[in-house]
Amino acid sequence: MHRRHYLMGMSAGVGVLVSTGGGATVGTQSALSVTIVWTNTPVTGGDVLEVNVHVRNESERSVTREIALVVSDDRVDTTSVTVDPGDVASVDLGYETYPVRQTVEFPVTVETDGSSDTRTVSVFGTDDPLVQRVRPSADVAVQPETTVMFEVQTVALGQTAWHLDGEFVRRSFGPWYSEYNRQAEADYWQHTFEATGTHEVAAVVETDDWTETVEWTIDVTSDGRTTPNIDDVQPSDDTIATDRDEPLEVAVSDPDGGLDRVVWWLGHADVILDVTSVSGAEATASLSADDFSGCHQCPVVVWVVDEQGVIGEASPWTFAIQDVPLSVTITGTTDPVDAGDVLEVQARLENTGTASSTTDARLVVSDDVVDVTSVLLAPGEAETIVLGYETYPVRQDVEFPVTVETDDAADSQTVEVYGTEESAAPSLSVAITGTNAPVGAGEFLEVTAQVENTGGTEATQDVRLVVSDDVVDSTTVSLGSGETTTVSLGYETYPVEQDVSFPVRVATDDDADERTVEVFADGNSGDGDDSGGEPSLSVSISRTNAPVDAGEFLQVTAAVQNSGSASATPTLELVVGGDVVDSASVTVGPGQSTTVSLGYETYPVEQDVSFPVTVRGGGASALRTVRVFGG
Repeated sequence: MHRRHYLMGMSAGVGVLVSTGGGATVGTQSALSVTIVWTNTPVTGGDVLEVNVHVRNESERSVTREIALVVSDDRVDTTSVTVDPGDVASVDLGYETYPVRQTVEFPVTVETDGSSDTRTVSVFGTDDPLVQRVRPSADVAVQPETTVMFEVQTVALGQTAWHLDGEFVRRSFGPWYSEYNRQAEADYWQHTFEATGTHEVAAVVETDDWTETVEWTIDVTSDGRTTPNIDDVQPSDDTIATDRDEPLEVAVSDPDGGLDRVVWWLGHADVILDVTSVSGAEATASLSADDFSGCHQCPVVVWVVDEQGVIGEASPWTFAIQDVPLSVTITGTTDPVDAGDVLEVQARLENTGTASSTTDARLVVSDDVVDVTSVLLAPGEAETIVLGYETYPVRQDVEFPVTVETDDAADSQTVEVYGTEESAAPSLSVAITGTNAPVGAGEFLEVTAQVENTGGTEATQDVRLVVSDDVVDSTTVSLGSGETTTVSLGYETYPVEQDVSFPVRVATDDDADERTVEVFADGNSGDGDDSGGEPSLSVSISRTNAPVDAGEFLQVTAAVQNSGSASATPTLELVVGGDVVDSASVTVGPGQSTTVSLGYETYPVEQDVSFPVTVRGGGASALRTVRVFGG
């Protein structure tokens, strides 16, 4: 018998009623016929609806079939039954109904291959609270830089919308949220209150039939509750074997003396390994080896939570396959992809042993091997492979881990697949399409942007030009679903004594885009000659030699295009981590383009790292993420 699934509670307010009584149908090819004999209707919303079915075998042989209970096109319960020739089997099916405020009627159907029967049932409305606070149990005072975990129990798990000081923040939707409400039967949201003051937090649950709200007042003050601590961990090594057979242990403390529980997470896999109850000011929590099975490069994340939801977090360990001659590293994926499209995963295999090895590399999704290839590697040899599969059709956006594994090693990475169902809510995306930069100090800087409504309903919002957190210009747009418009924003730049580069941002309530522009001192609006025209430069990164090994030379090739009417001689800089690691000057005539190669010797690192590199100059810039393999 099935409970309501995460984000799959059936709203009983279906708009179609059918007459009371049986409506059995039998196909010409069906060996079995099904008849609804009895239900416990009417039931109160939230209670279990039970359905008894007779399954008759009208053939001359034993038949095994799956019998399903269907509500609003959802198979809410199934069972398998074997019926001998001429016999009748009795089957019980059922599901937990969705709470409603008003009494409703709707059809339920029992079906198997070629045969079905339908009956109308009634569900009474309920006045019980449909959303209840869990933690904090009341309004709470906390110190600045303290994180609070808010929790509510609701009959509509996964549909909680969280608001801070009247502004929508997010919904309790995603892998960690669904795993937490599977384990705790509660929706949660965490927020760090950075400075003193008073804040209002609201959890709003809205369905087709009802809306309920739970609220907290949080006072951020110097004498409020503070963060629980993780004082010590055992083992002390931060890397542990995936086949470890000893427990994990943390010593925790709470300055306020209100320890409540320790939550053990396995990162990348997005699962809760266990929850340990603790109390008082100091305690020790252990995770038995029977409660975990490590995955390569998966971190163990520990939450320590007090009685009012104040939370501390640490990631003291990472699982790793140890002492194996073959290493596997995922170097890239094609995600995000649309549901039904092919997802490709690129991985690097290296034989660190002393003998040649032939191994099967497998792409694993939800414990299923979806692709495999065989690789022969000599000692010290490395090879990059590409595996992939056609993703499954899903209606909503989902994130999940994919794993490339061999018999000796594995690596996992979380990917995203876009669902086929368009959001009904409006969403205005924005992309900067051009500027008139560089301009001279005191001249008018104009920024052009394209705004698109990617949601399902009409939207009216302000589009803002933001410089140094100040809104310097704005305009209001109204767009229907799928409509696009172009806006032009601008402002008179400030006088400066030196040439400056800075970011400008065009933002809606849902999205933002940023572009670096350049303003020249003394009204000098160009890098080129003074013939009266102005250059207009754009920069793009055309290629890199990444991935490279740590200590090797990383080369970045950039294209510079001058769409203006005067020559320009910008200095292009390669920036890594805020440092200029290489530079070169180029001259680009009006309407011309050129390329320049920049690079630097990467730093020695022990682990694989990915980071952004930027090429900038002439008031334009471009960014690319690169990967360096650890030594």
